[in-house]
Amino acid sequence: MSVVTLIELSPRRAADGAVVVIRLSHNAPSSSAMLGEDWADAVLALPDFEIDLGFRDGNFGQGTTLEVGRLVVQAEALGDWPALVWAGAAVRIRSAPWPRGDGNPADGDFGAAAHHVVDRMAVSASGELALKCACCIGCDDAAPTFAN
Repeated sequence: MSVVTLIELSPRRAADGAVVVIRLSHNAPSSSAMLGEDWADAVLALPDFEIDLGFRDGNFGQGTTLEVGRLVVQAEALGDWPALVWAGAAVRIRSAPWPRGDGNPADGDFGAAAHHVVDRMAVSASGELALKCACCIGCDDAAPTFAN
């Protein structure tokens, strides 16, 4: 089953430290208006997350490495992205099942946001921006922005 994914990025402007909210969508069937906001269709590859599993102290489980992933977006959709500080930027990811019929999923169809933080970024010659993200432990919708 397909899903519609919304990704909210919150880097800071280098000039004054103000948070700039960038909203991107992936796989939206119609307009970009969801959850009361407009979302640019600019996500080229959804993040694949990995987690470090192994044996530690005689137990099998998660190691000390946080969950990490790589999100690829069209750089041109991010506006003046070179003037933004990406390290430490908040990333919120929400998804909903593909709706039946025309239109976008209802707002109530979107699940709770998964919270991540940008670790580093890289830009390709073709204008793709790759953001390496890590899981944000203890972050929730009550605190959607991150302090640098």
